[in-house]
Amino acid sequence: MKYLMIALAIVALPAQAFDWPWEKKPQENYSYCKGFVHSGLASTAMTDGARIKLWMDWNSATRAQIAHGELDQAQYDAGMNSFSALLASNDTDGILEVVDGDCDYDNG
Repeated sequence: MKYLMIALAIVALPAQAFDWPWEKKPQENYSYCKGFVHSGLASTAMTDGARIKLWMDWNSATRAQIAHGELDQAQYDAGMNSFSALLASNDTDGILEVVDGDCDYDNG
């Protein structure tokens, strides 16, 4: 029984290293994130660690935007409006969810 468990572990573990088609993440929307972060940096409500995180995301989105093409103005405006709406409703958890989730490209 012990050998069966070891054999199953050896066979099953490498399967996790593959990117299966059904596991693909949605394509990143750099223009949206750039607009969202721009609004966050323009706001005085974002302070301390949150502001540092916004700067890191701004840098990542800008680098990715340069590598992947031009800015989509409609998505940029949508990102700005999204931040403004979340701020107006005092939804700091929603703001952090976008910053830490959708717009966290390579900041670990």
